[in-house]
Amino acid sequence: MTVYRNVASLILAVMLLQAASGILAVSTPLALSYMGASALGVGMVAAVFSAGFMLGAWFAPDIVRQIGHIRAYSAAAAIYSAGILSMGLAFDPVAWGLLRLFQGVASAVMFTAAESWIADSTPRSKRGGVMGLYQLLLKVAICCGPLLIVEHAADDIRPFIWAGLLMTLAVIPLCATRRAQPVLPDRKALSLSGIFRVPPAALVGSIVAGVCNTGVTA
Repeated sequence: MTVYRNVASLILAVMLLQAASGILAVSTPLALSYMGASALGVGMVAAVFSAGFMLGAWFAPDIVRQIGHIRAYSAAAAIYSAGILSMGLAFDPVAWGLLRLFQGVASAVMFTAAESWIADSTPRSKRGGVMGLYQLLLKVAICCGPLLIVEHAADDIRPFIWAGLLMTLAVIPLCATRRAQPVLPDRKALSLSGIFRVPPAALVGSIVAGVCNTGVTA
């Protein structure tokens, strides 16, 4: 149980992030439809977030390496929160597309910082169990987030206030942890072709799963 206690605050932080993401996954397409956006427009905003996530994942290791896990996570959470609250101020599909792009980048940095910290804090013999529990709790969080907005209309800004509140709170568990930050890595990340050579089946499976999941959850 000690292994799980060591990463509990990190998992809680990402659960709050996922709860906010769950709210946005529901409220964003509904609000876009209320604004008169076409089905293509709604899909484009969802795709922009995914594009931002891929862009953020490309640069996130360098960001974490330069400023550390806590700073990278906290700065990204602030950007994400500002983007969410800005959506409540500007009900415009084009503006939302731009904001979701930055949110995608910030989300990738937050996940990179938290998950690399979890992996570093967990012995190899326990890593499978810890990551399994981590993934389970994230799914619970993303399902529970939308329950906070079940009575809110499509033109209501309160879902975005809820999401911004949860995203802001997601900083606290990470900053309050007593665990020392991992030693910053000095090695370069693998290229996409390098990753494909190591576990080709896993990479292809991840891409297919990502395409399926995005179509269902976006």
